[in-house]
Amino acid sequence: MIRLPFTLEICAGNLASALNAYRAGAQRIELCTSLETGGLTPSAGLIKYLKENTLLTLNVLIRPRPGNFYYNDQEFQVILDDIQMCKDAGADGIVVGLLNEDLTIDIGRCSQIKDAVGNMSLTFHRAFDMIEDSFQALEELIVLGYDRILTSGTMQTAYEGLVMIQELNSLADGRIIILPGSGINPSNIDEIIRRTKVQEIHASAILKSTAETPDMKSFRNQFTYNPEAISHEETIRTLLRLGYQAVRSL
Repeated sequence: MIRLPFTLEICAGNLASALNAYRAGAQRIELCTSLETGGLTPSAGLIKYLKENTLLTLNVLIRPRPGNFYYNDQEFQVILDDIQMCKDAGADGIVVGLLNEDLTIDIGRCSQIKDAVGNMSLTFHRAFDMIEDSFQALEELIVLGYDRILTSGTMQTAYEGLVMIQELNSLADGRIIILPGSGINPSNIDEIIRRTKVQEIHASAILKSTAETPDMKSFRNQFTYNPEAISHEETIRTLLRLGYQAVRSL
């Protein structure tokens, strides 16, 4: 049986999360900050530190503000400048998504971004899930030369969007990578891979915290023992193991 490759991309919203992913064996991260707002562009210092101290492949989210994905001229210039910053800091890829106000792909600006990125990997993020005609958008991104599409199949979670992800991956037929993301965990990763036939998975692997706002004593204890970090690493290891098993069975 041919052993197909498998890639687990971890969405890392800070340095600690990225280092957890590295220790757990993840191959790639989508690096961002401010996950509570859906993710924003991280700093050059964070990118440089991870490139100099880990072997992770770093795909960096470019998003200058929370909210919608259509940007004015000033915001678009910030996006282009941030792409150059990422190149200078040593990032491997860019994750971005630009729409028109009618929720279609902003072809002109997405083409400019492709030119700005050069040889770096280029992912169109979950702004894709807001587009009404997913199949037309798929073809447009292929023509534009994007490398992958991060999608939950237009649903809240990738598991709910399984049918759409399966169809997108079939239509893509190797011309672009379909990267399922949102709500992927050890209980559903096997079924998602087997049914959609994808070979890359995007996950945060962070367990929901029920902790209350810490007092100073518990804040100090974070620096000596952090059970949430251990859970994060173990979840990533589990996702890797299950992902490899599922892809090898295809």
